[in-house]
Amino acid sequence: MPPRRPTTSAWRVAAVVATAALLALAIAGLASGRFPWSGGGGGSGGGDDDHWKKPGFCGRMDCPRYSTRQKHYDYQLREYEEAYWVATNISATKYELAVKMATLYLMEYFWGANNQSLRMKETVPLSVHYRTDGDPHTGTQHNYTVALFIPYEYQEEPPQPNNTSVWLYRNPKATLAVRMFQHRAREGRAIEEMRALLDALFHAGHDNIETGAMMVASYDHPLKHHPHHRRYHHSEVWVRGDFKLSPRRASGTNLPSASNNQLRIA
Repeated sequence: MPPRRPTTSAWRVAAVVATAALLALAIAGLASGRFPWSGGGGGSGGGDDDHWKKPGFCGRMDCPRYSTRQKHYDYQLREYEEAYWVATNISATKYELAVKMATLYLMEYFWGANNQSLRMKETVPLSVHYRTDGDPHTGTQHNYTVALFIPYEYQEEPPQPNNTSVWLYRNPKATLAVRMFQHRAREGRAIEEMRALLDALFHAGHDNIETGAMMVASYDHPLKHHPHHRRYHHSEVWVRGDFKLSPRRASGTNLPSASNNQLRIA
């Protein structure tokens, strides 16, 4: 005798039971700060901190934790947690050349060129910091500091680099103004975005900010054929400062724009 076919009401009961089970899992996930299907990723012991949700532009890769203090149309104010980074200095006349050279040194560290011969998963962003004195089109040498975030798993005690040109540093807790853009972090585009960010900050009344340097963060993986390398791009420019409104803002005095503040962005 063939098995009895379930009735419509039986299917409905099964659907309700499945929905209730998923709802119970979701409630448990909310209570613990994790979800059974999330697959982990992050945190000093391999999982994200309960209070922080990794942004989508990090993909599956570890990235620095932050909290968003303010959101504006042109920028965000983020408070970044203290964290270890690995960095190298490159002197070059071209931004793109410096990034390529530095990436090789940093990737070697991640692939095992460290005192523990550990092969660590790569992270984002690749950050580039340099002073903007001089004109890069005249062949002026710039000293570029290029850095990658240390994976969550090794934040407590990262391995030491074998290459003496590569070093570890612990970035202190800091507040940054951040402007995001959906393009590759090429120098020309980054300069345009930095000008827009500085102009927005000046008009908002933030005078005590760093204006003589470029800080660029690329969330595109530096290796072209890496699985994290994607068709869409996410890049950012960062500015340091205390971001307290100046007295002129409260008094209604006209605020200067970035262009007439003698900004030294080449």
